[in-house]
Parts: sequence; structure tokens; C-alpha cells
Amino acid sequence: MRLNLILSKLSLVTIRDGWRGKLQSFLKKARKENYAWIRTLVDSAYKRDPRILRRKEEGKAEKQRKKEA
Repeated sequence: MRLNLILSKLSLVTIRDGWRGKLQSFLKKARKENYAWIRTLVDSAYKRDPRILRRKEEGKAEKQRKKEA
């Protein structure tokens, strides 16, 4: 997980000294970045999934048929 990678960048001195506020803000930022990365990944997969694209096309065709009828 990317969070572990980010945590490895955090120095052990910071953890040992007990700077909880700094650690908490660092973790909050790391989580936010991780969620953004996951959201981007999911969105790009959703845009390229042939099942989703087929369903959208079927929906458009159904609307067009109803409109013409």
C-alpha cells in the first residue's frame, strides 16, 4: 500500500520524540493523497470498462426509442 511507502519516509526521530500533532497531520495528508490516487484509478477504470460503456449505449438507445415512439 502506498501509505506504507509514505510512512517509511517519516523519520524515526519524529515518532520517538512523540510529536503526535506532526505525525497526525502527516498521516492525514498521506491518507488524503492515497484516497485521491485510488479515486483516480477507479474513475479511469470505469471510463474504459466495456460493460459500463455498453450499458450507457443501451440506455441512450432506449431513450431514443422512447423519444421516437
